Amino acid sequence: MNERSFGLSDEPAGRDFSRWLLDGLRHLAVAWRPHLGWAALALCMMVALLPAALVWENGWLRGGPLMARLYMAGPLAVLGVWIVGGWRRPATWGRRMMRLAVQGGALLLLSAFLLSQLLAEWLPGAGALWQAAATRDASLLVAGMGDALRATGLRYALWWQGVQNNSATRDDLVVFGVALAVVWLLGLLTAGLARRTQQGLLAALPVLWVVGLIMLYSPIDRWLIVGGVALALLLHLVLDQQRLVARWRRQGLDYSPLLLVERGLTVGGLLLLVIALAAVTPNLYWTEITGRYYALIAPLNERMEAASKRAFPGLTGVNPWGGRDIAGGLPNEFLVRAGPDLGDRLVMRVRTSEPARFYDESPAAHNLRGATFSAYDGRGWQNPARLERTSLAADEAWSAIPDTWRRPLLQSVSLSIPAGVIFAAGEPQSVSVNYEADERFPGDLVKLTAAARSYTVSSLVPALSDAELRDLPAWDANRPLPEEFARYLELPESVTDRTRQLAAELTAGASSPYEQAAAIEQYLRTFAYDLDVPPLPVEVVDVADYFLFDLRRGYCDYYATSFVVLARAAGLPARFATGFAPGSWDPNSQHWIVTEAEAHSWPEVYFTDAGWVAFEPTAGRPELARTGL
Repeated sequence: MNERSFGLSDEPAGRDFSRWLLDGLRHLAVAWRPHLGWAALALCMMVALLPAALVWENGWLRGGPLMARLYMAGPLAVLGVWIVGGWRRPATWGRRMMRLAVQGGALLLLSAFLLSQLLAEWLPGAGALWQAAATRDASLLVAGMGDALRATGLRYALWWQGVQNNSATRDDLVVFGVALAVVWLLGLLTAGLARRTQQGLLAALPVLWVVGLIMLYSPIDRWLIVGGVALALLLHLVLDQQRLVARWRRQGLDYSPLLLVERGLTVGGLLLLVIALAAVTPNLYWTEITGRYYALIAPLNERMEAASKRAFPGLTGVNPWGGRDIAGGLPNEFLVRAGPDLGDRLVMRVRTSEPARFYDESPAAHNLRGATFSAYDGRGWQNPARLERTSLAADEAWSAIPDTWRRPLLQSVSLSIPAGVIFAAGEPQSVSVNYEADERFPGDLVKLTAAARSYTVSSLVPALSDAELRDLPAWDANRPLPEEFARYLELPESVTDRTRQLAAELTAGASSPYEQAAAIEQYLRTFAYDLDVPPLPVEVVDVADYFLFDLRRGYCDYYATSFVVLARAAGLPARFATGFAPGSWDPNSQHWIVTEAEAHSWPEVYFTDAGWVAFEPTAGRPELARTGL
């Protein structure tokens, strides 16, 4: 036996494995070394990241999946050029014109494939592929890919229609698409120039020009352009070193590797000096020169700003010689007890994905909900003191909403006044801007909030006919109401016996929960709609009782409150919703015009399988038209 047999070796097995791993990695690095080397490829990819970082710094896309995909675009474009142009060495097959045509076509196809995936994410996931393989049925895969592409196309069609009518709303997916195209093009230019000229400064010039031009109109710090110049100098050094070594080898000259190290240290020292000076040097402005410059480009600048505001409302840019738009916020509670004293001031314009069948005929109308309330105290509505708040990125769903008995609807909303609340039809799924979701418990939405003045909302709206609603079963032992929803049956002690008795009488002959709710709805619609009711007397302890038996007239808050109280007394889970009625249809601009006078409240009932369904007990509003899928 030797010392190795007893485990006394100076080189244990772990060290052998590490050496083997390093040798394997070294072999792969040499075998797969790209044209111009790994360092040049990595630096080109880092330069291609700068435009995406510029979008981030300006806040045009803040966080979330869209920003992550945008960061991927530049490096992917660089890799695409390297793959198509020849990974190890430039392609030399065939005639030059034929080769360029084939490579150009391949690059176009690759760009179309990757850009469409980054934009629409139409490729199926691993779970869908596994299911298709297990069932040997690819029809769902094809349908899913088509749906993803159509949904993205519909978003752009809505945006373009808004641009043509000067009423576009902010949609981060549209901003992302434009930024994606620019970032991709700059990545292609960076890689192409690096391979063609082998000069780092020239290769980085398109990116540096775009970054510098946009920074001229934005308030972001100078570090982005300083970092870009540093990367360009490093890329130039790497490519110049390679070109120098290649020339020496062609001439058969010997050279010391230390010479390359000395050149690198010299350039590195100069680079550190530039960065240090950039850190301590103040901004220098010659007022006369800059003033003349901005005066010279003022006409062009005004046209560009007008075009950008028309196409991309809500994007921020700064002209050092101009003003800035400042948007504030307004809480949504003013809708709850504001009463009827609201004017005709424009609140928002809304365009939906449902087309009008004829020019002068409006598409389906939908209430635009801003918030829901669960707790009734006899004189009004409120929510629990503690709500679960979640911050979400643009187009990120706040919850997985079942789509049973529902159909998708897109709404592009352009607010004329700051609201802070996201208004949407049905159950909103996601918003095209960064937003926050307030929930009473998981899946039970109170409201969505965002600072944006324009946005696109993806919703699921009920798609049930009266007959289908009538067939929905009641909550019972076989279909128990979830425990969390028991709060929607709670009533305070202020609810009177005569109110409970009225609820029992109205629903006595109904054979289904929907018929019970419809009976309450039709009864309340017999009450007079009156905006000039006196203020609620101090001695009134229960609004519903006061409206049902004493006042017997009023506006939407009274109708909705009384409906929810009667529904809960009859055993129907119900809640109070507030927002805006659909408004009036403008056939010329193809959008809904919503004014302050459209401020509205209504009840919603929670049904088995269908979820929350709205009702319209207010006599001053048209009855809801219910259509199935």
